Amino acid sequence: MDQQLPAPHSVDAAQRRAFLAHAGHSAVALGLAALRTGALPGGAMLASAVASSWNNRASAASMLAPTSPHSASPFLTLWDEALGASEIIGGLPFSKQWHGDWFGRSVLPFHSNESVGSGSPASEELLDVAIIGGGLSGLAVAHALEGARIGLFDLRPRLGGNAMGERWRGVPYSLGSAYFMVPDPGTAEEALYLKLGVYQHARVDPPAVTAFEFGGVLSDDPCAGCSNEERARYDAYRAALSYYANKAYPDIPITRESMTLVNELDQTDFRSAVRAAAGGVLPPLVEASLQAYCYSSFGVGWEQLSAAAGWNFVAAEEFGRLVLPGGNAGLADLLWNAIKHREGNKTQGNTAIARIGATVLSVEVIGDYTHIRWRDENGRARVTKARHAVICCPLHVARHILPQLIERDLAKSEAMHAVHTVGYIVANVLLKKASTLKYYDLFTIHDKAFPATGDDCESDRRITDVVDGTFASDAARDADVLTLYWPLPWHTARFTMIGDDDWRAYATLGAEQIERILSITGVAAGDVQQIRLARFGHAMCFAPPGFYSSSAPKLLQRTLCGRIHFAHQDVSALPAWETCLAHALRVVDDIARAVS
Repeated sequence: MDQQLPAPHSVDAAQRRAFLAHAGHSAVALGLAALRTGALPGGAMLASAVASSWNNRASAASMLAPTSPHSASPFLTLWDEALGASEIIGGLPFSKQWHGDWFGRSVLPFHSNESVGSGSPASEELLDVAIIGGGLSGLAVAHALEGARIGLFDLRPRLGGNAMGERWRGVPYSLGSAYFMVPDPGTAEEALYLKLGVYQHARVDPPAVTAFEFGGVLSDDPCAGCSNEERARYDAYRAALSYYANKAYPDIPITRESMTLVNELDQTDFRSAVRAAAGGVLPPLVEASLQAYCYSSFGVGWEQLSAAAGWNFVAAEEFGRLVLPGGNAGLADLLWNAIKHREGNKTQGNTAIARIGATVLSVEVIGDYTHIRWRDENGRARVTKARHAVICCPLHVARHILPQLIERDLAKSEAMHAVHTVGYIVANVLLKKASTLKYYDLFTIHDKAFPATGDDCESDRRITDVVDGTFASDAARDADVLTLYWPLPWHTARFTMIGDDDWRAYATLGAEQIERILSITGVAAGDVQQIRLARFGHAMCFAPPGFYSSSAPKLLQRTLCGRIHFAHQDVSALPAWETCLAHALRVVDDIARAVS
């Protein structure tokens, strides 16, 4: 397995992610622990008190088993019988149900909330921080709050959000997000990866033009056969890409250093910006590849996307990709394993840190505490009190669980409505033999009719790319996985997959595409054990032109009622793990300042 990191890029690029370099999150645990004792000693006295308090709690907690019968692990381990029944559609075996998002019995999921009532009185010890949402953002917050008494609430039966994964015949794969970027030296990202042991498990996909399939032929040169004029435009685009990667990176979340550049780029859409940099329209395969990249990475076309977000993403690709076994589910698993090992998977008594299967009904500040009203996995009404709460769920959900939002911060509420999200499907193809795919990621352009705009996708629903699901873990003798990404870049797309049986319509639409993709990776239909479709109703947030130069980013970061904080990729409308981590560390710093 290739675990060698590429050489560091230029010193100028080292300014990237400066937002993450803040110190201070370690102070949170100290301050919160001191608050629990009713005193705030200083220096070594404080550190000693916290260490003693924590060691006593940890040793007691380690003897207690989780109360939930389910594992909170982001990975679900499957054997052949556990895959469930398949239905043959278009000659291929599809799992007879959706995976990924579970909508319960709601006709319009996450668009309303039940009456919260009073719930039962708080029956557990006071939490320091309640974390609402157990995806990568929530896990990042929980990991940074070392020493604090936390509760991690998630609606699903396991953690990870759209970075959940499965493991079949020993092969891990992701139900959603696939990779993250090689960080700059000296950043908080690099420090976290060293602490988690990421580099011991990850494989680097080095910077390169992502390969594509066109007419059944694979290539990594989208300008092959270009005229001299077309080649000059392509070279001009590549020069602009190098400039943003190495000289002037448009960092998001916005930093003081990147603010002017991000605001400038935000005035136009990404397609217009690319064509302006190139001096005109690019060759068809170059534009199709960029469009496929935006569909896959943002869920929308480049004509809908702020140029700031577009350049942020494609420039970061120049640093190389870090790929873990199981994709970003591997990262979620590393975070959770560190948390549960540190915390003993307990807060106190017999209440697990990870409250999986938990439906949070409301989060509000009453007096000096936040009150979290929720239902556990058995439907029982519960109330938990915490000094602070961190909202780590999508903002379209958050709007419905914050009864004080409109009254206390109408501008923030309106900013939440300005965050656009789209639906997404991921198809994992479980194979009984190894594929011959030689690329980590391959765009499936296929023909000249590739949808030119997001609206075109409603009538031509294309799978945009295929990822080697075992790139970082190697295929087993009798098991391999191909992960196919299927964005749905039109506004009403999520309503096409709400029904429990809607998977069948997408299986019918996708079967011919999947069979074609299998043929170019050396796999026959008979080699497929099962195809599992995962749906995500609001998986991808995106920023249209004008978003970053508006007041929305600052409003979305603003704390509500002094005790409710927000850490999620939606806060910057940029769907990336790095966004999650940046906001997690910002919030932990905010809590540190509040308790000090």
